[in-house]
Amino acid sequence: MTLKHVTVPSLGPKPEGDLAAMRALASTCSSAGTEVSAASSDAQAAIDGMSFQAPAATRMREAVMGQVTKQNALATSLNRFAIDLGHAADRLEVELEMYEARKEAIAEAKAYNAFIDGLKAPTDLNLAPKLSRLPR
Repeated sequence: MTLKHVTVPSLGPKPEGDLAAMRALASTCSSAGTEVSAASSDAQAAIDGMSFQAPAATRMREAVMGQVTKQNALATSLNRFAIDLGHAADRLEVELEMYEARKEAIAEAKAYNAFIDGLKAPTDLNLAPKLSRLPR
């Protein structure tokens, strides 16, 4: 029986990215989106609660509603970015785990191949000289 070498896969480049920084930024953006959305709701409630009627009131309502629309769009963008960044961090985490698993598989394959290289031919069964060299 002859033992054969195993193929050693290539490792490839290590995935780049800072998981902690990505998740921290996603959290910050999500919090900012929540705050902007709350401010927008407060402004909307203030406009809805205005009781005076005058040309200035109409202009004020229109101006504030224009800002509310912009704030809602900003809040939506911040929340979408936070979600996308969170997904990107999740993908990076999986890629890093796969990279580490490949590294381990390569180390195991190399160790196995080194073991096979260290074996002598089956006819080399005289172990006495080898055993005499072992530390006692």
